Amino acid sequence: MNALNISPIAWDPSYDSEIKEIDEQHRNVLKALNEYGEILKSPSIQQIGPAAEFLVKTIMVHFKSEECLLSQTNYKHSSLHATSQQSFMARLNKSTDKLLRGDNDGYDLYQLVRDWLFSHIRSDDSVMVIKPVQEFRLAALAAKKAAARKKKHRKPTLSERLLAIGNKKIF
Repeated sequence: MNALNISPIAWDPSYDSEIKEIDEQHRNVLKALNEYGEILKSPSIQQIGPAAEFLVKTIMVHFKSEECLLSQTNYKHSSLHATSQQSFMARLNKSTDKLLRGDNDGYDLYQLVRDWLFSHIRSDDSVMVIKPVQEFRLAALAAKKAAARKKKHRKPTLSERLLAIGNKKIF
């Protein structure tokens, strides 16, 4: 297959993770990939480099966001996830460097990101990001509800009772 045979890839609801910011970033990566694929089919070679760099930056933003989310969860395997990201970024940078030097037509970068994206969504993120973030958010929500129940059932302090009496109008 070559660049002329590239077809835009549509987002499928099965890719959704139920984490809004992650899904939005995955859609952004897919959009950048589709735009890059369209540019590969065009005769304008000058657009390929900037499109490749934009695609790489979009992936880097996604990775930074995942790192931030994982740091909030204290996920015990976050270093494994970071290693996976670093490994992919090394492959991505190598492919981009070859493209920018003129050593290839840019299709290998397209293939690399396309293959990685769906593997990343279906396996890496589902296990190493989505599950820990969902568990963390559910635990935080449960703690918030428990605190609200505890506050609702506690006896008012003396100052709260005096304040309540002071707020009543006496005729």
